Amino acid sequence: GITGAFHFPFPENDAPFPLGVYSNSNLFSITNDGDETGFTLRIEALPSDIPQEVVAVTPTIYNENGEYLQIKGDILTGDVITVTTKTGNKTVT
Repeated sequence: GITGAFHFPFPENDAPFPLGVYSNSNLFSITNDGDETGFTLRIEALPSDIPQEVVAVTPTIYNENGEYLQIKGDILTGDVITVTTKTGNKTVT
């Protein structure tokens, strides 16, 4: 069974409304307002009509102190990279 854990009030009318927005920006900030230190970031290179298209080159993640994690190489369509920076569970797959 599945127990729902996500709830928010829906609009009063049938007009479409966004649940999320894709961004094509090369730079964005992630703010952790929770109690846990770290985060999990999933980078997914969405498929396109062009096979093996390079969608990113050497993505780099910086923290507030200027430290960084860099993935060297090309990210191709269909690639999925998961970065976890949680204390005691730092991984990149």
